[in-house]
Amino acid sequence: MTLEVERTGEHAFVGRNERGAEVRLGRKGAEGAFSPAELLQIAVAGCNAVTAEELITRRIGEDAKFRVGVSADRREGASELDAVHVAFDVDVSTLAADQREALAGA
Repeated sequence: MTLEVERTGEHAFVGRNERGAEVRLGRKGAEGAFSPAELLQIAVAGCNAVTAEELITRRIGEDAKFRVGVSADRREGASELDAVHVAFDVDVSTLAADQREALAGA
């Protein structure tokens, strides 16, 4: 087993990996849990953050902090997402204009 999702109650689940990490899943609005669509969006944001980390820290510095926001479009009553939008929030104030452009282009 690499990953699993276990039902723990009505509309309540726990996802686990073999390293002991857990995430609570439930319906949209469930206290302390991610809905599956929210978890998918978090995964997209996380993939972008991990992929861009070296690029950003190489240009801004090892202590660079940044945030990746994510949102999605979904038609009323639909289960699937139509689009996922990702936006980086990076403090580039220490970079010259040409360095900012190069980072944005990368």
